[in-house]
Amino acid sequence: MKLWQRFFLENPLATFEPDSEDIQGWRSHSTAFKHVLDLVRPKLIVEVGSWKGASAVHMAALAPDAEILCIDTWLGSVEAYYPLVVKQSIHTSLRAKHGWPQLYYTFASNIVRHVGRERVCPLPLPSSVAAAVLKRKALLADVVYIDGSHEYADVKRDLEGYWPLVRPGGVLFGDDVDQPQVLRAVEEMFSHDTHYFYLMPEGKYVVRKSMEGIE
Repeated sequence: MKLWQRFFLENPLATFEPDSEDIQGWRSHSTAFKHVLDLVRPKLIVEVGSWKGASAVHMAALAPDAEILCIDTWLGSVEAYYPLVVKQSIHTSLRAKHGWPQLYYTFASNIVRHVGRERVCPLPLPSSVAAAVLKRKALLADVVYIDGSHEYADVKRDLEGYWPLVRPGGVLFGDDVDQPQVLRAVEEMFSHDTHYFYLMPEGKYVVRKSMEGIE
């Protein structure tokens, strides 16, 4: 069964025609990606927070046997709306039409152009709702990559929601641990277990679950 068949009656990218060419991202080619994907050799990657798809495209190239579930609302985060003057380029990236962001189409264009229509499945839901869906489906990931909201409560909720969805021996890793609110949430969740939790350059953190699945 293809990954998209677990969530949709039709492949959401099957007939999509790419438009914009804009694959901008942040630290989407960090050495942490190759480190984690070489470590686990995943078949299923779950990405929480996909923006324009740069990191998903990079992971797809590094793990050619993996399918990737990209979870995002594609509506933007706090940074896209405040402060507007400082973050104007981020706000513009939303491609709002009558106030409704068209960012999803930028993402889909990049995926279709650089990966194809089968290996990446977009799931346009809030991360907490998507976590509940995956839990209902009893779907475990080999790798979870978290790069969504940078607000403390949101990060903590994502960590709590997606850590149980990592298979034994799998890895949860994420970005922006150099931001105070992200660091606080990550340390509260994982720093007590130094054997499995470690930091990497470029604001990345990595947590590997034991083979026994000990939480």
